[in-house]
Amino acid sequence: MKLEALAQDALAVGASGAVVAVREHAETAIGTAGEGIDPSARFRFGSVGKTFLAALVLLLVDESRLELDAPLASYLPNAIAGAETISLRNLLQHTSGLRDFLQEESFFASALDRRLEPAEVLELVSGDPLFAAGEGWAYASTNYLLLGLVVESVRETPLREALHARVAQPLGLTETELPPLAGAPPRPGRMDADNWLAPGSTDSESVTRSIAYGADGLVSTPADVARFLEVLLGGELLGPATTAELLRTVPADGIEFEEFGVGIGTFSSLLGLAPSPCGNAWGHLGLSSGHTAVALSRRDGSRQAVLAVDRGLLPAEAWPHLGAAAWGAFCG
Repeated sequence: MKLEALAQDALAVGASGAVVAVREHAETAIGTAGEGIDPSARFRFGSVGKTFLAALVLLLVDESRLELDAPLASYLPNAIAGAETISLRNLLQHTSGLRDFLQEESFFASALDRRLEPAEVLELVSGDPLFAAGEGWAYASTNYLLLGLVVESVRETPLREALHARVAQPLGLTETELPPLAGAPPRPGRMDADNWLAPGSTDSESVTRSIAYGADGLVSTPADVARFLEVLLGGELLGPATTAELLRTVPADGIEFEEFGVGIGTFSSLLGLAPSPCGNAWGHLGLSSGHTAVALSRRDGSRQAVLAVDRGLLPAEAWPHLGAAAWGAFCG
């Protein structure tokens, strides 16, 4: 009953539907709120998918098909300027110095009209880097676009098929996939016209289609994401050495993350607007154009809380409400 109340509280962000899942001792409890919503409702999980993609990369490291400290040029020689000095680890930890295409006005000038191919997106950020690889930290979805291309190159298969074969199917994540979707569509989402990502646009799907390549396009359920985090952080998915690499962090910017490992970070507040009452969690936020997700786990994978709502690009005043529901589920 408590989870139902927390889901109901999450609707205060202006959402019409919310699902929260808590997993502990191999059991998942789910609370829902909103008309026509049920525990199997699917959402766009945005950047939470970066953690899934990082797991795919580490699985390939376990197989000796990728090396974390090898340069990007070893796998994608001509993908972007500086590929000889940027390692896969730099991409995974956001220490590459590459610019974030989501911060480029030229991206939205084109992406709202049509779906951009990865090469076109990379061309938009081919200018001077923010800093030399390894000399700073700056969150950039560009890093994970490149990692998706690396996985496709090594596996010689589309990224969506690699995710299904190596993560979703073995773990029984039946509602987790990348576009083009084979399963049910995600719950319709919405964003306000005064949003910070694409001001003036309320069409969340038009924004999603170009940023959804690879990690940012993940569609799933809170229950599936909770199960994934349990296995990943509990050491069941990866070997001991790669699990250690997953958790080896660098200092982040303190806004979304305090420290960042390989596709997953630590934080004790949601964007500095909703502090935790029980200390740090490991996980990721998912800020898609029509949905918002919070995925939290203990470091050892012993407890997870995952919350998703069908409103995206939330204003600052909404985050304390979302945080109260997410931390309430996580802290118990």
